[in-house]
Amino acid sequence: MAYDYHGATFENHSFTGHHAPLYVSDVDTPDYVGFNVNHSINTWLRLGASPDKLVLGMGSYGRGFLLDFADQNGLYAPSHAAIPAGPYTREAGNWGYNEICEKMTAEPGQWTTVIDPSYQAPYSFKGLEWIGYDSIESITTKAAYARDLGLAGGMVWSVETDDFHGNCGQGAFPLINAIARTIRN
Repeated sequence: MAYDYHGATFENHSFTGHHAPLYVSDVDTPDYVGFNVNHSINTWLRLGASPDKLVLGMGSYGRGFLLDFADQNGLYAPSHAAIPAGPYTREAGNWGYNEICEKMTAEPGQWTTVIDPSYQAPYSFKGLEWIGYDSIESITTKAAYARDLGLAGGMVWSVETDDFHGNCGQGAFPLINAIARTIRN
């Protein structure tokens, strides 16, 4: 389970944070340098876990926040609440990838997407809404990371939050298919 490093509904913080960064970033404060996939996996390996017994868990959803100020919209930006619930997950602070891609498809040009070079995963914002998540590209990078380390494979939490209907023009189950394709190759 290499996700849920940050989330508005379960942390007592007043700032944004990506829930599934691949590596530590120079924006991370000392308290959060271990909140990333690479640190978690390498901790297991350093403690003696066999790579072929580890399956990398990846999220097919995002964690979102409401910003305090629209012009302060990066990582660790001031935040006061969870993003409102999406139509399918119906849980504040949590949007499935299907909800994220449908919203951005329905609101073209309104969302700004940033890919942090260390996290290697996107976050997007519009007005006061902010969401960190995995895209096809970032989940492919994570699957390649698992493959290259010789891990047993990859899994997602959870299957129903991928774009299973293919409503966003990327085919059905784009995240799960990206993982499978990458690990098989």
